[in-house]
Amino acid sequence: HAIQSACIDFHMIDCFSDLNAALRISSASSVHVLMSEIDHLLDSLNTIFASIDPRASLPLRMKAYVDENYIDQNLNVNLVADFFSISPSYAIRIFQREYDQTLLQYIHHRRISRAKEELSSGKSIGEIAEITGYGTSVNMIRSFKKYEGLTPGSIIEKQIGPSAKRKMS
Repeated sequence: HAIQSACIDFHMIDCFSDLNAALRISSASSVHVLMSEIDHLLDSLNTIFASIDPRASLPLRMKAYVDENYIDQNLNVNLVADFFSISPSYAIRIFQREYDQTLLQYIHHRRISRAKEELSSGKSIGEIAEITGYGTSVNMIRSFKKYEGLTPGSIIEKQIGPSAKRKMS
């Protein structure tokens, strides 16, 4: 009865499918089936909450969380999923569905975006790596090569010339 009331409160069109999902969860035959059913139920709930208040959209809240915490060197998909009490696979799936990129890609793109802003500041690559969540210049350079196809040094050269790059090293 409590589940039915909640369904009515959230203006659910098909409450019985969620009741069936709850029954399937309670009778799951394996951990894999259980996780699949929970993910399905979370999808349904996310849809409901997003239709009631688009600002409550889980992918949007995940994106905001990354925007606020990208400087944390430990930030990764597992940490974001843990924060929202969801599985990493579910976090990846709903984020990618909403933004056409994986959560990990977004974390790197957010860090790279901030690093690009800092490249002309006169700070060393190591300092920029530290303040953008990469921790080390090696990690930042690796990420730049993967996502930008260039190293931070080559971007600096394009922005302010090769002589300025030598001064920053």
